[in-house]
Amino acid sequence: MKNSLKIAFCGITTALSIVIMFLGGIIAVFAYIMPMLAGALTLMVKKTFGTPVAWITYLSTSILSFILVPDRECMLMYVMFFGFYPIIKSGLEKIKNKPLVIIIKLLIFNALMAGIQFVLVYAFGIPFDESDFTAVFVVIFIVLLNLLFVTYNLLLSKILIIYQKKLDPKLLK
Repeated sequence: MKNSLKIAFCGITTALSIVIMFLGGIIAVFAYIMPMLAGALTLMVKKTFGTPVAWITYLSTSILSFILVPDRECMLMYVMFFGFYPIIKSGLEKIKNKPLVIIIKLLIFNALMAGIQFVLVYAFGIPFDESDFTAVFVVIFIVLLNLLFVTYNLLLSKILIIYQKKLDPKLLK
């Protein structure tokens, strides 16, 4: 495949990802949804052009989102997890032991979500509310985030199947 096609596709994907990430600051819940959407675009780049091109798209989107996206939480969600997870997902799924794969994915997700909160509080100075109800809400939030991740993981597989059947053949013509 021609390099000019790869560059153009990755440029368009990066631009679309930045627009999606920029929209993450409109409503609070979008800070979690929009990085997932942008990550799904990275999955499509990986399927069509391969892993090295997907990494380049991820890096360019990460750098530009760090500069252009005003919502730091949205940007960090993409940079620290949802941007590269679709790239490494297939590698993790090559492990034969399925329960181990699920545990590894959840450990990676939870460790990086904790890292995102750490960076938000200590690097960007976004305060963490320390009221009496915080512990209960944090536990509920963590459970809901894990359910969201499990759903996202399943949806990525379904998105890939739809992409392979509907869009990929049209792109390759």
